[in-house]
Amino acid sequence: GGFSLPAAEAVCATPPAAQAADDGRMGNSITAELADSIDVLLDQSLLAEVSQVDGAAKSTGVVFADGVSLIDSDGEALGQQGAPNFGSNWSDDEELTPYRLIEGSGPTQDGEVAVDSVSAEAAGYAVGDRIDIVTPTGNTDAELVGIFRFGTSGNLAGATIAAFDTPTAQRLLLNGAKGYTEIDVVAEDGVSQDTLADRI
Repeated sequence: GGFSLPAAEAVCATPPAAQAADDGRMGNSITAELADSIDVLLDQSLLAEVSQVDGAAKSTGVVFADGVSLIDSDGEALGQQGAPNFGSNWSDDEELTPYRLIEGSGPTQDGEVAVDSVSAEAAGYAVGDRIDIVTPTGNTDAELVGIFRFGTSGNLAGATIAAFDTPTAQRLLLNGAKGYTEIDVVAEDGVSQDTLADRI
């Protein structure tokens, strides 16, 4: 089983704008709906503590926030009007992320980005392109190094996702704060989700 420890107090169902999250996460994992503005972050030291909890097989720190617009060649923001434009840190561990790399590679340094396959197709992006991006901390550009499918279907209900390496995601999305919006944990075989959650 899997468990997500959110920065926000409430733990609830998959965010409506990303209904396909269940496709990519383990079927019995818990996901947190993020607040519109991140007021509380989980400290990086907590990730090390969680990873040592009895029954935790692996864990990762997640940076995930709204407010990251991908700009197409016409200077227009991608995505459907009213749908969120997410930014996150990259992970390729399929037990801990709904991202499934289908072309290129994941971002590993500043100046690199991976985007969801629906956005890449809509904008005609190809690996190697430079993409203009509007983030909560200002405008930037990055080389597209990877294209990923979100979950099994790729459906994001009109939303977009841009993924960065973790330090870049923290700088662009959290104003440089060295923390996480969520910590995801996978339980060892034979340990239930509820048991792991109680121990955490």
